[in-house]
Amino acid sequence: MKTDRRNAYMGERALERTKRQLPYAIVAETGEYARNWVRSGKVWKQQTKLENGNFETDHITILCDLEENGQTVRQITTVKNHTEKPIALEQVSSAYIAGIGIDGIRPWYDEGRFRLHFCRMCWQGEGQWRSGTLPELGLYRASNHNPANAISISSTGNMSTSMFYPLLYLEDRENGKTWFFEILTSGNWHIELGANEDGGLYVEMNAAWSGHDGWHIALQPDACYTTVPAIYGVVDGGITEAIRERLRWHRQASSATLACPPVCFNDYMNCLWAMPSDQKLIPLIDAAAEAGCEVFCIDDGWQKDGTGTWIPDQSHFGAKGLQGIIDYIRKKGMRPGVWLEIESISHANRAAPSYGRMTRDGRMIGCNGRYQFDFRNPDVQSYMAAVFERLYKMGIRYIKNDFNQTAGIGCDDPNSFSEGIRQETEAFYGFIDQIREKYPDLVIETCASGGMRADNGAMRHFHLYSSSDQEFFWNNPSILAGMMACTQPEKCGVWAYPYALPCEERMTPASVYFKDRECGTYPDGERTAFNMVSSMLGVLYLSGHIEEADDKNRALIRDAIAIYKQNRTFLMRAYPVYPSGFFRITEEGMYAFGLTDGEKLMMAVWKIGRKEKVKSFPLKDYLHGPIKGEVLYPVDLQTVYYVSNGVLTVQLHAEYSARLFLFNGEKCYEGRTNPIV
Repeated sequence: MKTDRRNAYMGERALERTKRQLPYAIVAETGEYARNWVRSGKVWKQQTKLENGNFETDHITILCDLEENGQTVRQITTVKNHTEKPIALEQVSSAYIAGIGIDGIRPWYDEGRFRLHFCRMCWQGEGQWRSGTLPELGLYRASNHNPANAISISSTGNMSTSMFYPLLYLEDRENGKTWFFEILTSGNWHIELGANEDGGLYVEMNAAWSGHDGWHIALQPDACYTTVPAIYGVVDGGITEAIRERLRWHRQASSATLACPPVCFNDYMNCLWAMPSDQKLIPLIDAAAEAGCEVFCIDDGWQKDGTGTWIPDQSHFGAKGLQGIIDYIRKKGMRPGVWLEIESISHANRAAPSYGRMTRDGRMIGCNGRYQFDFRNPDVQSYMAAVFERLYKMGIRYIKNDFNQTAGIGCDDPNSFSEGIRQETEAFYGFIDQIREKYPDLVIETCASGGMRADNGAMRHFHLYSSSDQEFFWNNPSILAGMMACTQPEKCGVWAYPYALPCEERMTPASVYFKDRECGTYPDGERTAFNMVSSMLGVLYLSGHIEEADDKNRALIRDAIAIYKQNRTFLMRAYPVYPSGFFRITEEGMYAFGLTDGEKLMMAVWKIGRKEKVKSFPLKDYLHGPIKGEVLYPVDLQTVYYVSNGVLTVQLHAEYSARLFLFNGEKCYEGRTNPIV
């Protein structure tokens, strides 16, 4: 149903070359819509335009609330029942943008016209971008009739980014502009791109549609239903320009921001693996403090009875208990932190509250050995608020909130399971907002087995997030680069774990493991430098048994953190650039990724595997004028490079090696090698 024929502001230059773009919403009542194959429905009723952008049918009033900011439009759709009887709704889309591509000469199905980019996600394999022409991806013209197929990405459950990220970039290569479309929700969602009758394309974004997840509601007389937000826009240029515009909007929209990203040590990944003790923690705390870390987070294993009660297991922490470890962290000048799964209750935890658990058809929802709290229940919120108060009084100033299960299609609700999961998720985020307001110096990170709930509906409520649980350091550059096209660099936590203890060796004492097997791979410092470079373009999450590092590698860790601190405010205004494009975690070669604010560029170059030793990367698209550069980190390892006429050429020899470059810096020079060569 067309609901608003006002032109959404898409940027002055883009509008000069395109016809009016029409924001709509699809609203469907039971039995009164037709579904054409995989495409969404339409209401076959006339509508009457009212004042102030409202539209009306015989039963309902619809408002598309459009908030224009730069070249981005945020749309929220509201439906009101103006009859005296309940109305059964089966769909209320967040946005329906039509008329894409009706300008120009080439039709939408021409192979040379559009290229679509979408992001695949999986556990330990986040941020994997794929692209293709519309015919390649399944939207093609088969006859003189309008095609009945469509391209879609979707997710079910509250692990909202476990298969796809809810975002599309659509390049119009004839007109030299790029569209973006994103839905902001941590529940069920569906995004669809298809062709409509006017010869153009449409993109529809849904989080309330029976055709996807069985969503429906009974809209009572005089009641309203409001969708989750969606954003969209179009910019001059390619995907890099679209990423920049989205990033600008999200920075303004986020309600959870920090003055600058902290340097965090977390004892889980390739380190203690949820088996902390005072004997293990004290050397790590000392090493983290010496390296310059500002947060020390004790991950899983500090608590009794799994999840749900959050009572310390004092048997792990010696005579002074967990409080003694927290006090020791503070004495070393770092913020103490602990791991939580705020929403989880272990199946076997008999001490956890029996009330407020999420159900479907009256049965508790659970997986991975956990049930889920239902934050719509005031008693659940009161209970968890008391947990936060207790931890805060102990001195905890950092919470790593994990999430390792999904509610599936949804949970019990008077309307539908799908609506239930939306309402529960929003209640949980409302609780997080209250905690942030009550404890303004408490930093809250979100993690969901890495990046399994990294949507921007969630990101605006948390200070930081974990981009991945990837255990192999050589895979992190691909994940980092891919996730930067989705989220803010200053929130994107990236693991660095020099001196990594593999998961299968978690029962082996670190001193024995490194003495017998691993330290021989570290003498040249290249693995340490690789790990540190990967995390220096996001939020630095340090881990690994750094207490086992020799003097050379400790110095590399310390230098990386010092350089990171000098440049981290730059992360908060910079946007990502892709000299290598997106690259996959399974591929070997040399790759580059960087951040720029238009005046300077910080760029990492990684060598992964043995295939390449020398590669050139053009820089002219990112900086203007004469481009000068130097190795920012590591300065004490051999690097051969050359900068000339806006091109960087780098030679690296070690199988896994990386360098961080700074261009147009104050102490830069051109056309030289690292002085130690």
